[in-house]
Amino acid sequence: VQAVCKRVSKDKNKKINSRQLRVTLATRLALKGYGLGAIAKALDHSNLESVLSYAKNNEEFSFRIDQAINDSVSPYIASFSKKSDDITLRLVDDLIIIKELTKELIAGYTKQAEFEILTDFSSILECKINKIVELLNWESMNNELL
Repeated sequence: VQAVCKRVSKDKNKKINSRQLRVTLATRLALKGYGLGAIAKALDHSNLESVLSYAKNNEEFSFRIDQAINDSVSPYIASFSKKSDDITLRLVDDLIIIKELTKELIAGYTKQAEFEILTDFSSILECKINKIVELLNWESMNNELL
């Protein structure tokens, strides 16, 4: 690693150290969609806390989180089309509980990096829940008009 750092530093007239290489590796893994566990393993970290500082929250990483949430929420959306008020109400209740539990989880964190990631996750989750509820209300209104 030191030999590579020296060679790259010499080529670019810029000092590069092993920490910068680790940050780059971790950020690239995050951009490719790898989870914190995989990043921790690649960096030989024993816990996820130390990895959070490497996982930079940028637009593409947020997009990947958004996509993952879309994939996990789609079964709920599909069940709305069953037009069963009972199932729909239970799903909405479940989503509201998830939103509240996420807010409680965030309130308990003190480390800034974790707090920022959880806050971003909560915002995305809340946005998705609101879209589902809007869709549900829209479908309900259309069904009443028919």
